[in-house]
Amino acid sequence: MGRQSCAVACILALASAPGGCGHDWSAADSTDAVPDVADAAETADAADADGDAGSDADGGETDVPAEAADDAGDDAGPDVAPCDPTLESCTDGRLRRCAPDGSGWEEVVCAFGCVPDELRCLQLAPANVTDDTLLDRGTTPFGLDAGARAVFDTGTGEIVVYGGTATDVLVVRPPGVGTLAGIPFTVEDQGSDAAGLGIWVFSQLTVTRGATVYATGPNAMVLLVGGDVSIDGVIDVGGVPDDLGGGRGPAAGAGGASEEPGQGAGGGRPGRSLGWNEDPGAGGGGYGGRGGEGGDTTMAPGGAGGTSWGVPELCPLLGGSGCGGSGGRGGAGGGALQISAAGRLMIGEGGGITAGGRGGQGGQETGGAGSGGGGGSGGAVLLEAAEVAIRGGVACNGGGGGAGARSTDAPGADGADGTLTAGPGAAGGEGRGSGTSGGAGSDAERIHGAAGINVEPLSLDDAGGGGGGAGRIRLQGPTIAVEGFLSPAEATGLATRGDCATR
Repeated sequence: MGRQSCAVACILALASAPGGCGHDWSAADSTDAVPDVADAAETADAADADGDAGSDADGGETDVPAEAADDAGDDAGPDVAPCDPTLESCTDGRLRRCAPDGSGWEEVVCAFGCVPDELRCLQLAPANVTDDTLLDRGTTPFGLDAGARAVFDTGTGEIVVYGGTATDVLVVRPPGVGTLAGIPFTVEDQGSDAAGLGIWVFSQLTVTRGATVYATGPNAMVLLVGGDVSIDGVIDVGGVPDDLGGGRGPAAGAGGASEEPGQGAGGGRPGRSLGWNEDPGAGGGGYGGRGGEGGDTTMAPGGAGGTSWGVPELCPLLGGSGCGGSGGRGGAGGGALQISAAGRLMIGEGGGITAGGRGGQGGQETGGAGSGGGGGSGGAVLLEAAEVAIRGGVACNGGGGGAGARSTDAPGADGADGTLTAGPGAAGGEGRGSGTSGGAGSDAERIHGAAGINVEPLSLDDAGGGGGGAGRIRLQGPTIAVEGFLSPAEATGLATRGDCATR
């Protein structure tokens, strides 16, 4: 299932050691240049005797005189190790040290650098995770074939894979903390004001083109991988499709119910009905970017969009904010995902990761609270590895706001969900009849959600909800290459790069 490759941490090259041997013929030189016949005969007899003895004892092998062996050892030089331990070094991430058997030098390239005093390679210390050694405990690879869909539950640790039919269901890992089915799972606390971390550990991770991984649950999703990660399909932490059980993304803020604010630090505010036929729209959720304001009516302003908040390092790791509700429910924020790999993390062309906010629901009533709900903000994605290579995309786009209801008893259209794209942003619900449109969600260049459309004075319309703001992206590692896209883009300051922590 997984593509087998080196863990990148170290590459060994054993240098060959010089050496040689020879014979010392000084004893022969000290004799006469031409031996007499008797000497020659004696020498021949001795040779015959030695030959016979050799044939009898050694199976025909020629014996080497002890003097010749001693001379050969003398010519090989003194018994000195071919490498000097006092010359071992660690320079620019390259470790040079004596081989354990003393046979020569070994050269080690350390992806995360090395420790001069200890002459060892540094290893990745995963962000946000308290127990660094968890990364070393993965013995089981995870791979998902084309056409398959998997759902990870960050509350229980369960992993379920769905094939091409409704009956093709496989529980890859049952619920529970600890190592089950060869896959470790644990939950760590991030503090009283933050969701926890649901942490799985694998040896390799492969998502094939045409396969999709979804996630849900109260905790942020963390995948620790001791080797390489290859994503040619999609990892979607924006929410689980209804046909797979539904549910908002991991650690995502919920959208507000009717006239309720969205959850999360940047939750959008609701539109407040004044009991007239026209109602203001709800505000979109904010995270890295602000949520759009709800559409105004003649008598009342729309709900305020959620504020910009959070830190570039994504520490702690938090999901996106929900938006305010009005006549329609607000959309949930995008979820939170972290992938920490000791090897290479590659997102192939056409593959990607998305943490999109959900679209706001269109207004459901007329003559009461019939305005649109706001769109949820984008979520958070943190990727770290010895090498991060993105040829596909990573997106944390906001959802679109819902449209206001028509005064002829027809509900407003829902806003679209944030998806894996650089743009345009998720569309707001399209206004129909007397209901106005919702605002669009964020995209790569436009980080703030668009405002819902205001109603015309004295038109008895219901206004649309605001779009969701952008989430945050963080890439960490000694080597980072982005040939595809990030949304929000790096130029906006909401997609950033940094160094990994090491141990």
